[in-house]
Amino acid sequence: MQLIYREIALRGEYAYVFEDDINLLEEIHLDEILEYEANSPMFFYLGVCEATHTAEKTDLSIQGHDVYQKRGSCRGLHAIGISPVGAASLLRFSHLPERYMDVILEQFSLLYPANVCRYDLESYIAGHRGIFFQDRKKFPSTISKRDLRKIEFGILV
Repeated sequence: MQLIYREIALRGEYAYVFEDDINLLEEIHLDEILEYEANSPMFFYLGVCEATHTAEKTDLSIQGHDVYQKRGSCRGLHAIGISPVGAASLLRFSHLPERYMDVILEQFSLLYPANVCRYDLESYIAGHRGIFFQDRKKFPSTISKRDLRKIEFGILV
């Protein structure tokens, strides 16, 4: 992930990073996403996983939808938009002891609250909000329970 952010920072253009197990909750057009980009100087979530609904409503409305912002209390690196400045800042920030980039991004959002594209939408998985979501039914995990136990104890396979 750090290599991806380094490339974004060097290219100098807003970019999008997607995992391979995402799906859309509704059709969306590029002009709507570009409005989020224009109002997100660091980064924004195209989808987010949250344990608690702690998003704050902003004064912003995009395409008739209220825009909400997350400040911590979220995970999910499955779909984000990030600016070159955001990528460079996240790269510097990512040298914390934490190993998982979604947790690092969550901590980064405490410093730089992030808009969530179409926070009003929620998938069949409670707490998965936004236009993109991690579709666990269509794309089941390839990580086995044995691998998860190894990761949990800090042993990488």
